[in-house]
Amino acid sequence: MLRKIFLPLSWLLFFLSCGKLEHTNPYDPESPLSLQEKGKISGKIILEESKDYAGVIVSLKGTSLTSITDKEGNWTITDVPQGKYTIAVSKENWEYLEPMEVEVGIGEELDVGEIFLSRLRGSLAGQILLEESDDHSGALISIKDTLYAGFSNRDGNFIISGVSTGTYDILISRSGYEEREITGVKVSANSIIDVGNGSPVNLFLQRGEVEGYAFLEGETDHSGILVSVEGSGKTGITDSTGHYIISLIPVGRYNITFTKDRFNKEVVTDVVVGKNQTTPVGDVLLLVSRGSISGVAYLEGSSEHSGILLIFEGTSYTGLTNSDGDYLIQNIPVGTYNLIAKKYGYEDVR
Repeated sequence: MLRKIFLPLSWLLFFLSCGKLEHTNPYDPESPLSLQEKGKISGKIILEESKDYAGVIVSLKGTSLTSITDKEGNWTITDVPQGKYTIAVSKENWEYLEPMEVEVGIGEELDVGEIFLSRLRGSLAGQILLEESDDHSGALISIKDTLYAGFSNRDGNFIISGVSTGTYDILISRSGYEEREITGVKVSANSIIDVGNGSPVNLFLQRGEVEGYAFLEGETDHSGILVSVEGSGKTGITDSTGHYIISLIPVGRYNITFTKDRFNKEVVTDVVVGKNQTTPVGDVLLLVSRGSISGVAYLEGSSEHSGILLIFEGTSYTGLTNSDGDYLIQNIPVGTYNLIAKKYGYEDVR
């Protein structure tokens, strides 16, 4: 005879619940993700050509988890669920060439070590033209506060490659020329930037001036003396007092010549013209150019021709013939004269 056994409902539910265990341990891989202990990823960023590593954004791709580095480059991302991730790193003007994949376990604290970011680079180019020159080589193009530099060739062209991206001030210089600065030139990654924005950059000669006095022998009016700075193309003319000034002379060392018709040429050597300076030149005296005249004068009906007086009319220059009639008169100022021959008992000859 069979007996019927009745169990209370609470007992039935108890037996059924014993067949399924709940996973609530935060370190149990079977526990729900929301209950699992979160991990942590940390590391350090190194920026090429920088000593300040702050401001780099480090993130886990496909998540909203990010961190920003401090000055030493340290970073930490917390509350990281277990799983596999790709670390993304970004900062303006740098690039991350080797993306890193990591796997984080439950509650794991993972240090990925150093991550190196390379500096993005571009190039600078352009053309430098030197005033009053056909050879434009030798201009130094340097990027201020860096070691980047280059020189122009004969045509004035230059290129500086491998320049880190960023905004720079460019300094252009050459001996004897005014220095030129171009500010705010932005170098972009993998680009060639023309510092002149498509136009040549002109360098102008440094210039100065000379000043002084030049005088004419035996004259009270000293005007009209031509003063020439040799090799510069610059000239000046004296006024009645002998004063002159010549400006816009390229800096350098020069010989200065002084000339005027009927006067001997004078030269002052090794005059140094400085930038934005007036160089004084010592007083110069131009002596009258002089020559000599010789000839023969005869006395009619005589074999003895001495004693004939030769006079340059209007001057004190005279001479006498010898027995052969020869005469020589020296140190006569250049010019045109009337010559008079005289001797007592003979008619004057002009």
